[in-house]
Amino acid sequence: MTTSVVRGGTVLSVSGAHVLDLVMRDGLVTSWCALGTVTAADEVIDATGMHVAPGFVDVHTHLETVVAGISTADDFVTGTRAAAFGGTTTVVDFVRQGPGEDLLERLQDAGARARGRCAVDYGFHQIVGDVRESSLAQFEKLMAAGVPSIKLFMAFPGDLYSDDTQLLNAMEHAAGLGLTVMVHAENGLAMEFLRRRARDRGHVSLPWHARTAPPAVEGEATRRAIFLAELAGMPTLYFVHVSSAEALDAIADARRRGLPVFAETCPHYLYLDVAELDRPWEEGTDFVCAPPLRTREHRDRLWWALSAGDLSVVSSDHCPFCRSTLFSPDQRDFSKLPGGIAGIEYRVPLIYDAALRGRLSLSRFVDVTATSPARLFGLSPEKGSLEPGSHADFTILDPNGVTPTGAKDHHMNVDHSAFESVTLRGSVHAVYLRGQRLVDRGRWVGPDDLGQFLHRRPGTDLTSGVLRPATTA
Repeated sequence: MTTSVVRGGTVLSVSGAHVLDLVMRDGLVTSWCALGTVTAADEVIDATGMHVAPGFVDVHTHLETVVAGISTADDFVTGTRAAAFGGTTTVVDFVRQGPGEDLLERLQDAGARARGRCAVDYGFHQIVGDVRESSLAQFEKLMAAGVPSIKLFMAFPGDLYSDDTQLLNAMEHAAGLGLTVMVHAENGLAMEFLRRRARDRGHVSLPWHARTAPPAVEGEATRRAIFLAELAGMPTLYFVHVSSAEALDAIADARRRGLPVFAETCPHYLYLDVAELDRPWEEGTDFVCAPPLRTREHRDRLWWALSAGDLSVVSSDHCPFCRSTLFSPDQRDFSKLPGGIAGIEYRVPLIYDAALRGRLSLSRFVDVTATSPARLFGLSPEKGSLEPGSHADFTILDPNGVTPTGAKDHHMNVDHSAFESVTLRGSVHAVYLRGQRLVDRGRWVGPDDLGQFLHRRPGTDLTSGVLRPATTA
């Protein structure tokens, strides 16, 4: 048995910061000991002057998938390596079921493509893009396969869209089984009307992407999803990529009533502005996402909600596309673009920078990027913390470092950086997965295929208070 100790660093947790000896044995954290008291160790990892955080957990990624007929730029190989360079040791990716497709066949296909090709541990959520009885009948098998969360879309009529009847039906089935329901909350029919009218009037430039998806359509859909979930018996409800004050108001109201409603936002909504869409087409397409970027007033509300607790998670919503795939003449129409921003590698550095600048506490930084994501999606106690018994996944962060954000600085398979104008304090110094080093001072030193599939438990201990272990297979 091999014993390692991380010494001299400040260990970050939701309870605070602790200077101690972090002891690990055979891929697990075994104990926290007083600084310098562990003498019998096979390896001592010097973290003096550094922050030692749990391996970070990203529960919203889109790797090796197709959106609007275009493949995302990162597959499981490049995307999970980029995640590790950014300090993330666990990702939960989305499996897409489109109209007419079988849920379990899509899940099996994704599992086969990911197996042996992931640098970090991984799990799946299932997108239910075709709510029909045969799909609903497979929910129990999804849970048995370790996928206890589904995603429903209130946007994109003709593709992934579910109407209120379908939403209510799926939510009832989910509530009965203990599945978590994730929702993309935008009023798709209203957006389609606004987009069609804009196109009819010749408005196809990038700013119209945001003008045809105003905050009101997100706020209305968020309130309606909560209403439908209550009718359905209230499954655990999780809103993805929240971008607006209107949606935040609906979520805060539900949480004040004690409902199991949770939400995430993403770094691009915290750092970027809708004015990015005013750039020339070749640059502005880098900033097309759904929901669209908002004004500074909405960004300020998101930061406040993140600090106050109405937002529980920061995920990347990594959905990367290269500029070179977007410029055929018939695509110079905002409504034909695939939406997505590359951020799997920058998520942790961006929020760490905010903590170093005092916008969030260090404990809150760890909570929203590691601990709460793991607890919400059936990955704790192994993931998301460094408590004894957890996996020895940890990231050493240098508060005195600098993270460059230019197009040539990252390891994501994209030809641009949406965050190139942001100067980030702090940097990722080293990354370990189950005690094995993957990244050391910007160099890849680990195996490319160490990642294991995570069979997640249903429900969330943030509402039940019960910790049940996830398993690896």
